[in-house]
Amino acid sequence: MATRHRYDLAVQVFLLSYCLAQPPRASAQTCGDGLAEPPEACDDANLVNGDGCSSTCDLENGSARCAGVPTSPGTDLDAVRIASGLSSPIYVTAPPLDPNRLLVVEKTGAVRIIKNGVLLASPFLNLTSRVSAGAEQGLLSIAFHPNYKVNRRLFANFTDSRGNTIIARFAASATNPDVVDASTERLLLTITQPFPTHNGGQLAFGPDGYLYVGMGDGGGVADPFESAQSDTTLLGKMLRLDIDRETAPFYAVPPSNPNPGAGPVRGLIWAKGMRNPWRFSFDRLSGDLYTADVGENQREEVNVTPVTSTGGENYGWDIFEGSQCFEPEPLFFSCPSLSAYVAPVHEYDHTHGCAVTGGFVYRGCALPDLHGTYFFSDYCTAFVRTFEVSGGLAQNLVDRTADVVPGGGLSIDTVTSFGEDARGELYIADQGGEIFKLVPALATNTPSPTPTSTWTSPPTDTPTPTATDTATATATLTATDTATASPTDTAVPPTPTETFIDETPTAIVAPATSTPVVPTSTAVLPTSTPMRTPTRTATPTPLPSTPCAGDVDGNGRVGVNDLALVTRALFSSPGRPRWNPAADLNHNGVVDLVDVLIVLQSLLDPHCW
Repeated sequence: MATRHRYDLAVQVFLLSYCLAQPPRASAQTCGDGLAEPPEACDDANLVNGDGCSSTCDLENGSARCAGVPTSPGTDLDAVRIASGLSSPIYVTAPPLDPNRLLVVEKTGAVRIIKNGVLLASPFLNLTSRVSAGAEQGLLSIAFHPNYKVNRRLFANFTDSRGNTIIARFAASATNPDVVDASTERLLLTITQPFPTHNGGQLAFGPDGYLYVGMGDGGGVADPFESAQSDTTLLGKMLRLDIDRETAPFYAVPPSNPNPGAGPVRGLIWAKGMRNPWRFSFDRLSGDLYTADVGENQREEVNVTPVTSTGGENYGWDIFEGSQCFEPEPLFFSCPSLSAYVAPVHEYDHTHGCAVTGGFVYRGCALPDLHGTYFFSDYCTAFVRTFEVSGGLAQNLVDRTADVVPGGGLSIDTVTSFGEDARGELYIADQGGEIFKLVPALATNTPSPTPTSTWTSPPTDTPTPTATDTATATATLTATDTATASPTDTAVPPTPTETFIDETPTAIVAPATSTPVVPTSTAVLPTSTPMRTPTRTATPTPLPSTPCAGDVDGNGRVGVNDLALVTRALFSSPGRPRWNPAADLNHNGVVDLVDVLIVLQSLLDPHCW
């Protein structure tokens, strides 16, 4: 027995000695091999501090964000699912210099963490008890401070229980980086919203270090309060805030804003004339601002603002929808020249979709041949398309939808947002609860054919639609206002054809300025509750039996605005800018005095107010 015991002991000593002699399997073993393997943030193989990649293979600054990341030639893409089971994910982002964590914003009020490929059970931030998540409301986006690694600060845009937009500051816990310290919350802005739609929701820091806030026009049909063109409201605007303030209200008007001395409302306005800039982003390299603005009846648009802008742009809504005349100023029968406004670099009509979902200019590590390519989608048709901007126009439009169909029977069905990680790689949020990453396609012997594009110039004047065109515009009104992060209607939008129509205007108007500013660094959610769309019939119908049938703007009640909308349309006709198909309340194909009587009848009923 003693001999056997000595033998067992000798074996154990040998095994222990062998194990101790092996190099550790932690990052110390792989750090320095030139391959960035999680949890390494980067790996430049020389282990020198101060060159952007520290001796522990952590990112010190953005210059080493691609150190150790393999690259693939070409532009062929695949999509792989990295997470599922989320609750209405509508935004994806990451803290600066942190390639191991991806943050997913859930519309219902929580921010979730995907850490090294694993979805953590506990939320990073939980506002579910405070968020109103109906229609186009909810927790809509977050943005990390550029110096987040030091100050741990982030900002959130959400809709509170009263339906107002809230911009608030938070900080991550000093002891647990995966949790926000609720006691650090500081309120910056409260913006009253008249409707639960067109709330915007995007936050992003520009390369100038200021916080940009995208605000929709507040909802309703045809911007009923003319908010987008008004300088007395923050609705329908791009705002620009200096948020490095330690005392209430924890922000200031940047002195380089267009009207810095005009007070806390007009002073914050950087640009105006927007309907619903659901998603916007800054090109990481150039600093140019790409804004996808969701349209009304017919047009979806993408605008590009150069980094040299000093603000003050007017993107045209609701005088223009895209580059087309939509609603002239009162007492005028036609729109002014488009040259006084910023025209979109790209637009498309509603045969291709109903609510544009803006994305990013790709500046990631894995696919260098795609650098400078802007990715975007549409909430209703879930296409994935790209273009490059050259000479102020969108060029090389490519449909990549078929390329990014994930395998294994999965599909990307409802694109609510794109997202970027710390390295600049791109992700797609599907409202059904899934997150997909765009990755290089596996090499094949037969290269994928490049889709072709058919380009036609847009009309210079607003065409007068036929009866068929009018009916189409009427049908698309519901589709547009149904395009929300939480649609209540299950109508399936038309599938776009493979042939593209380039609706890019022939020129883009740069802001009138000669003094460039310091470069700035990175969008809105399609709308929710559908507006009622009348059904055209060949013969007039009697007054509806429902006393509240005069709800033209679709807000659930009848008021002076409904009377104004139907009166405007009374003096117009199909194809004219003020024509509003929703004002045809008796469904006879025109707006007449009977429609006015319907509104007046509803106004007399207190149940309709």
